[in-house]
Amino acid sequence: MDSIRKGERHCLDQLAQTLGGGPPGSRVHTVCRLLAPYVAEFIGAMMVTLTVALTSRSDAGYEATNALAPLAIGAMVAAMLYAYGHVSGAHFNPAVTVAIYVRGKISFLTTVVPYICVQVAGAVAGAQIAARVVGVQYLPTLELDPDVVSVGDAFLLEFLYTYALCTTVLNTATTAQLEGNQFYGVAIAFVVVAGAAAIGPITGAALNPAFATAFHSIQEAAREGSPDVWLYWVAGMSAGVVAGLLFHITNNEETDLRFLPPAVHVNTTLEHRAAAVGGHTKTYHETTNIPWMETTTDTVDVDRDIDMDDDEHDEHDYNNENHHNKHSGNSVGNNNNNNNNNSNNNNGVEEVAVHEEESEA
Repeated sequence: MDSIRKGERHCLDQLAQTLGGGPPGSRVHTVCRLLAPYVAEFIGAMMVTLTVALTSRSDAGYEATNALAPLAIGAMVAAMLYAYGHVSGAHFNPAVTVAIYVRGKISFLTTVVPYICVQVAGAVAGAQIAARVVGVQYLPTLELDPDVVSVGDAFLLEFLYTYALCTTVLNTATTAQLEGNQFYGVAIAFVVVAGAAAIGPITGAALNPAFATAFHSIQEAAREGSPDVWLYWVAGMSAGVVAGLLFHITNNEETDLRFLPPAVHVNTTLEHRAAAVGGHTKTYHETTNIPWMETTTDTVDVDRDIDMDDDEHDEHDYNNENHHNKHSGNSVGNNNNNNNNNSNNNNGVEEVAVHEEESEA
């Protein structure tokens, strides 16, 4: 039995070392670390797009499924957020990526550009899988119906709900004050559920330019051109920029090292392989030195200092009390000695007086 366990352990160790790229510092390990966030973004975007397509299909008999589409989409978003949040930041959305870029957490060339590319690729892959399973003709097209909504109104709705999504991401997943919270995924998913239920029948509730691109790309063979895809890109990316700008206004205490004066800069970086998306990621606090939330070994332990101050104060009080008692004891002793001396003197006087009376007698 022990030999079987050892064999299993050896096989699993070899599997982990092989797929994980070998020991830390090796070239293969480094490549795996670099590719991990892009793989996570691709899978997340693909799964969410696939869920959108399969729950919003237009063929007969799926009316009940369509009614539950917002809940199903939100549930998948939450699941992917918790699954890949620590790996890539779990953006899955070019608008969110732009918002986090304006927030100051990621770089343009190393994160924004490749993230948007893999997000669009993942969304297209999810739409292609859905088209293969149920047929292109039954998938959502995200086309605007002029009889239902004008282009301006559709732009406004997409902008507002995409802004709500981006600002929720920024305020729940990238703030140091909410470090370690586990409700960020639920909050973000609720925005998706609300948006899908509110404006889904009007604009399709893309809230994500990658989704719009995916559905327009697979539907292009069935209709002429994609005249409406620009709306989802312009509205979504504009919402991301505005959300990032307003974040700095409403959360100015969260200003991090990238925007501080050079005098307070330290030898650290805001970038890491997980795109430094937020305070809920462990790596964020390992690599980012926040002046008012210092996490290094030089950090002063306020509670310990308070306890030490209390102990020193108590010791000082104890010494003062002993010193006071000592002086009090000396005073009492001196008083007793003085009283005894006075008593002895009085006794001496009385004895002399008695002796003189006896002599006279």
